[in-house]
Amino acid sequence: MKKLLLVLCLILAVPALTHAQGLGSIAGTVTDPQGAVVTSAQVKATETGTGVARSTTTDAQGYYIFNSMRPTEYTVSVDAPGFRTFSQTKVTLLADQALVLNAKLVVGNPTEVVEVTGNAVAVDTSTPTIRQVIEQERISELPLNGRNAATLTLLVPGAVNSPNGGADQGATKTFPSAVTYAVNGARQLR
Repeated sequence: MKKLLLVLCLILAVPALTHAQGLGSIAGTVTDPQGAVVTSAQVKATETGTGVARSTTTDAQGYYIFNSMRPTEYTVSVDAPGFRTFSQTKVTLLADQALVLNAKLVVGNPTEVVEVTGNAVAVDTSTPTIRQVIEQERISELPLNGRNAATLTLLVPGAVNSPNGGADQGATKTFPSAVTYAVNGARQLR
């Protein structure tokens, strides 16, 4: 009976543990026109599709972070007394991405809104890792030779096929731990 209960608990715990995979984060620093940090500013991230919003406050260094965010499109707004409201639309968060979005506030009436539109290239400055998310549409449209998914690693900028054991593992089998590729001259094992 105890073994059955243990197995049942493990079966129920696996979906909860795997559910957190693929979530990203949005973080940044809020500054004024002179570059000084703005403390206690209210930062709000709203999912464009659902309207679900999360809020936080900047700390003593003007820093904020939203952890465990779903990969989707967001609108991020910042409110602080004595400053115009900052709003950036079409902020796209990808799976497992640590997105850095710094906000520079403009002095003025809080009812005035400074809206930033467009998709600036988001650079992950928190790690030296080069990574890329390949969307479902691109995967189905790619002309993969033999439909070998390991060749997708070669789509990352700077990746080239390594001699003797590159990403092509044959027509029918892929061994994720055996894939090697070179990024900027350094061999990587995947």
